[in-house]
Amino acid sequence: MDRETEIVDELDDEEFILSELNDEELVEQMHDDLYDGLKEEIEEGTNILLARNWSAENVLNKALVGGDADRRCRFS
Repeated sequence: MDRETEIVDELDDEEFILSELNDEELVEQMHDDLYDGLKEEIEEGTNILLARNWSAENVLNKALVGGDADRRCRFS
């Protein structure tokens, strides 16, 4: 295993503290978590965005459904 692969593996193993991410980073992480089927992380991310005064509509359209639509466009 080369050094670059080791670094990527280390990054993949890191845990994120979702509340420390800015909105854009959190939404991107939620898109990844949705794709990976991580229910608890999606619930936490949703609650964080709502606590940051995001409307339910924005959370749904930008962080949840929007992420799924983005992936469908990229992989279709």
